[in-house]
Amino acid sequence: MLTGGQLFHMDSPPQLSAAYSYAARSPEQENENVCEYGDRYIPSRGANSDWGSRFALLDSLGRSNSGCGVASSGAGAEHGLCTPPPRRREVQDESPYLQLLKGELISGEKDATRSVERNLFSYNTPGRSSEHCAADNGVFSLSPHLRAATENTMPCPKQRKLEQQPIRVLDAPGLKDDFYLKLLDWSCKNVLAVILDDSVYFWSGTTKTVDKLCSLSEVSCVSPTSISWSNNGAHVALGTSNGEVQIWDAENSKRLRTMTGHQGRVGTSVWNRWCLTTGSRDASIVNWDVRQPAALTSRNRAHKLEVCGLSWSCDEQHLASGGNDNKLCIWSLHSNKPVAEFCQHKAAVRAVAWSPDRRSVLASGGGTADGCIRIWNTSSAKQEPEACIETQTQVCAVMWSRTSKELVSTHGYSSNAINVWAYPSLSKVASLKAHTCRVLHLAMSPDCATLVSGAADNTLRFWKIFPEAKVASKSYSFGHTIR
Repeated sequence: MLTGGQLFHMDSPPQLSAAYSYAARSPEQENENVCEYGDRYIPSRGANSDWGSRFALLDSLGRSNSGCGVASSGAGAEHGLCTPPPRRREVQDESPYLQLLKGELISGEKDATRSVERNLFSYNTPGRSSEHCAADNGVFSLSPHLRAATENTMPCPKQRKLEQQPIRVLDAPGLKDDFYLKLLDWSCKNVLAVILDDSVYFWSGTTKTVDKLCSLSEVSCVSPTSISWSNNGAHVALGTSNGEVQIWDAENSKRLRTMTGHQGRVGTSVWNRWCLTTGSRDASIVNWDVRQPAALTSRNRAHKLEVCGLSWSCDEQHLASGGNDNKLCIWSLHSNKPVAEFCQHKAAVRAVAWSPDRRSVLASGGGTADGCIRIWNTSSAKQEPEACIETQTQVCAVMWSRTSKELVSTHGYSSNAINVWAYPSLSKVASLKAHTCRVLHLAMSPDCATLVSGAADNTLRFWKIFPEAKVASKSYSFGHTIR
């Protein structure tokens, strides 16, 4: 029996003392040598602990090789004890677990500065500062971060592969090649809405059927220029070329109301519960409460040219707007003035999207002269982006995944690609190049797994990119009749 938790040395068996002799003794002699011990075994973790020898006793499955083997001659064999097996060769193909264990627990000969005198568990005292705790990085650190030397030896995770071809392709004749219009959106009820020429069509992801909602040119000399589904999937908002905003009942194909307030075409729109926000060529942003008879609630002006990108944050408290004046603005729900303005882009900012995981993180993309995707932390006082991806091509749309830490961007001149980026490393996961013209539009299915892209090649292509969401996306009820 070994006491004090000390490991026996590998070169020679432990010497037996008289107290451990197995010769016959009388009961009186046995009682004289009896020592009272507790029921706890506390190993010694001093600086002299031979961790290298201890690790050598593990086989590739992590079991101990210190069991009985062939007894050698000498004192150990005389008393029937087993000697430790000879030190085996280093295992070349070690499992990731053994690599991690070896890298974190064993101090190599070249790493003599690593201390092992830290207790496994320690109690904080009132006088101990957090800086002192952070600086105490011993071999048994409870931090999830590994040493750089260990990380370099660990196997790299396999990069997932995406299918380079879409799972479905739909012809979309009449899909306009206009960078400043939003002509595609997907509802929470799995209905895809698309504007083709002067008509609006619905494609059901459930029944795979196509229905026509309306054709505005049959009623008046206007054309639809933007489309957006309400949060509950029951109504659709249409922006028109003459500055009107129309609300339609999707199920009954009936126009409920027409709202006026813009002086130019309405190229983009987005819902926030019962509030509809629209952006126009007149450089204004208008908020509409569709429950009220007088729907126009506020008008915001910060852009000097056409507003072509809008996005509400997931907490519904902040609005991001991008314009043809190369400016990105952040608005508060309770203010008519922007709380932040960013002017780093060198072309029109059409692509804007808030992160679903970090409510203050925003992604934006610039046009051909800019070609950059910038990641912003709007809660920071800094006016500089956290990161920037130089794509060297026009950024038409960006969208965050809701089931994985990834970001998708679509591009125009001159790549016409769909790129998937890992976050926060911003390394490229995949590049999908099935479209032959610039990919202007992007929408996500209700299960958050499928994306549809619309391009100037008059096709809609469906891509299975992300894992499906376990919880259905939230929807809202207006609670009042739209007037």
